[in-house]
Amino acid sequence: MLQNWHHYAKQFLSSNDQLVVVAESSNALNQLNSSFLSTPFVLMDASGNFQRLSVAPGLSFFQAPFGSNGFARLTGRRPHHILGFLQQGCTVLYSDIDTAWTHNIFEDIAASGRHALYLTDDSRNNVSHSTFHSFCTCLLYVQPTPEITRFVQEWAALPVGQHGNDQYTFNRALAADHNTTHSVDFAQLPFDKFPPGCRAKDFPMAHVLHANWRIGLEKKIGFLQAHGFWHGGSP
Repeated sequence: MLQNWHHYAKQFLSSNDQLVVVAESSNALNQLNSSFLSTPFVLMDASGNFQRLSVAPGLSFFQAPFGSNGFARLTGRRPHHILGFLQQGCTVLYSDIDTAWTHNIFEDIAASGRHALYLTDDSRNNVSHSTFHSFCTCLLYVQPTPEITRFVQEWAALPVGQHGNDQYTFNRALAADHNTTHSVDFAQLPFDKFPPGCRAKDFPMAHVLHANWRIGLEKKIGFLQAHGFWHGGSP
């Protein structure tokens, strides 16, 4: 899946971009140590260390589908990974790898105006901008401003709990800010260019194809194959 993501994204990555791949399991870490990605990358383990060391024994999320405890643990790390870079003054583009980029998304971000946070809507009917209930955490462009760093700290501090993923806590933290200090300056990227997987067929000119709303590797690969953007071989 990583190789497929990289196949389509690499043409839009410049020499000024540092690709960081997070290995969330010991098996993934071992495979990435011998990766043949053509773009130079930094390997980070699940604890946020830039070292080629083994992850905690037995830690594996391969069989951790949406809604499981393993999935909650996996996605719960996301704000912590992002926060570490923000605290070092780095701009972060965070992307899940069950996606295929068909266009230069940096151009879409620039066209959306000057903001500190750029995100996408994961709802079926494009209503997150008014309800703050399902903005997607799978693609985030984040600037290291004090306000955004504080927001990500608050997001990271919220327990994932029964909702099973960090997306609920992200929207909860964003809604809390919007209803109080309104300090997070954010923009939603165009829905027709960044649709959730459940609406991809309605937007054939989408700039990012996201194989979410599907559980399991084979179904995600099948989605990308159906749209003509699978370059990663057999499941």
